[in-house]
Amino acid sequence: MKVEFSKHVLKVVSVYPCRDLAREIIRGGNKMGKNKVKLWFDEETDILYVSFRKWPAVDSEEGEGMRLEYDKEGQIIGVEVFGITERLAKPLARKLARAVE
Repeated sequence: MKVEFSKHVLKVVSVYPCRDLAREIIRGGNKMGKNKVKLWFDEETDILYVSFRKWPAVDSEEGEGMRLEYDKEGQIIGVEVFGITERLAKPLARKLARAVE
C-alpha cells in the first residue's frame, strides 16, 4: 500500500498487530534525535498515533486514512492512522486463510 502526500510518499511494506509493531520499532532503534518512537491506540475512535518527537505540530496533511503532522522545519513528528483495526484485520485474515488452505 502506498499513501501519497504532497511532501512525502509513505509505502507500507508490512503490517503488524499493534503490539508487534511497537516491538519492531523499539528493536529497530527507530529514533529521531534522542526521543524514542511512541505509540498510542484509541480503541473508541480506532486510531493509532505514532509520535516521533515531542515538538508541537504546526502543520498537518491528510490522505487515504492517515494524517501526517509536521514541525516548524517541515519534519514529520507524528502519524495518525485511522481505522487501524480494519487495516490490520483484513490482511491478517487473508494470511490466516491462506495458511489453513
